[in-house]
Amino acid sequence: MPAKVGSKTTYTVTLTTTQPTNAVENAEVRGNLPSNVRWMGATSPANEDVAFIPERNEVVWRIGRIDAAATSTVPRTAAFQIEFEPAFNQARTQPVLVDNIVFTGTDSFTSQNISITGLVLTTSLSTDPTYSSKDGAVRE
Repeated sequence: MPAKVGSKTTYTVTLTTTQPTNAVENAEVRGNLPSNVRWMGATSPANEDVAFIPERNEVVWRIGRIDAAATSTVPRTAAFQIEFEPAFNQARTQPVLVDNIVFTGTDSFTSQNISITGLVLTTSLSTDPTYSSKDGAVRE
């Protein structure tokens, strides 16, 4: 790390739920991979429903039910691997790895639909404990 123009870099994307006040039903996360990001097919853990829809370049994590914080303190986690090969015009930038990330579900107490949109994952991996701010920009 960091990614280099013309070289392939593999990233493991890890998604984690938080424990909501009320349980959430039919929860899922969707995100799109840009054209120069490739789905590698590796997911973890095996019991999580993570899939890739190639026609839409879309990753889907079908979470199902997320228990309320009062009944469970264990967050759910799913991971998948992608490969990124930056183009020359992406040098010194922090390109998007997963775009249009959307969380949806239904609050099981209020029956309200939940939708959180506008999230993106870039090469700026600020939630990674080994990340340094100089690692996010693509090198030439």
